[in-house]
Amino acid sequence: MNRTKDIESENIQSLFEEALILSGLVTGINCCPDSAFNEMMVIKNMYNKIGGREFIHFIHSFHPKENITSELAHEISLKLLEYKKFKDFQILAITHTDKQHIHTHFILNTVNIEDGRKWNLSINELIRLKQYSNYLCELYNLKYSHVIPKKQ
Repeated sequence: MNRTKDIESENIQSLFEEALILSGLVTGINCCPDSAFNEMMVIKNMYNKIGGREFIHFIHSFHPKENITSELAHEISLKLLEYKKFKDFQILAITHTDKQHIHTHFILNTVNIEDGRKWNLSINELIRLKQYSNYLCELYNLKYSHVIPKKQ
């Protein structure tokens, strides 16, 4: 996990469309990839949660030296989404090979499908998520893709 950012809803539709065109490795979590944007908007409207932070964009990257296929990278990234923090959120996962390193984009709907609560990730939760990513790297015998904690 190397970065997260907010996405304005005006830009999200084009990001969804571009993602589906550029990659054959696309998975929808709690949504269908072909209609993910519309499904996410239905949930937002259902809970009257339009505006503010509507989507979060995560990128899960693998080091260029890593001997990994795009299929395995996608599998590992989907395992990351099994982390409890992602439960009941809609997420589009798109694995790309368009850079020197393989990486997976996650587009997350900030509204929980079960209870309508908004996504929130504290610094401590982010640290635990990075630790889980490191655990997955170890589990899959990856040598270079561990998240290195920043020096304080």
